[in-house]
Amino acid sequence: MMELLGLKRFYLHLPIASMPHKDILKAIEIYGKEVVPKVKKYFKDKSKLNDFLIK
Repeated sequence: MMELLGLKRFYLHLPIASMPHKDILKAIEIYGKEVVPKVKKYFKDKSKLNDFLIK
């Protein structure tokens, strides 16, 4: 779906004003350890696909 829509960026928003500090740190940790590796793996073999997308 991301390729179809031509999405190339991801915006992470943490409502830090309303979250306790320890929860913010945990969210950043989860993002770095679980989300980032999955996104990198997903796009690893898709770099050539961008050449075929309608711009």
